[in-house]
Amino acid sequence: MEGDRVRALHYAVRWVDQHPLTWLKGAFPASYEVDGWALKLNETRLDAVPPGDLAEDEALATLAPFLDAWAATLEVEERLIMVFQYLGADVERQGDGRGRVSADFATAAGPSLSALGETSRSAG
Repeated sequence: MEGDRVRALHYAVRWVDQHPLTWLKGAFPASYEVDGWALKLNETRLDAVPPGDLAEDEALATLAPFLDAWAATLEVEERLIMVFQYLGADVERQGDGRGRVSADFATAAGPSLSALGETSRSAG
């Protein structure tokens, strides 16, 4: 729809390893900023807030190369496979001129980023 704006993209995260995974205490949630995107990762979910006004297709196309590179880096450096499955988006729709209408997404129940450009990580 013309004028729609994504507030956040949501992905399920699946970790694949031949051995049982054990995470360090405090590993999740982890927050990152990459190329203006605010990313919040927990063990089973990634929420990504775009850096500006983007339509859903544009946001998906912009974030996809980063997710692919992130997964590839983890596979090469850590021998850990990270699989993302797109769940949906929080989209802010333009109303009929009397205000904004927001549609919220219905929620479903120490990564290597250095090779991906400028990033920063903060706890929680």
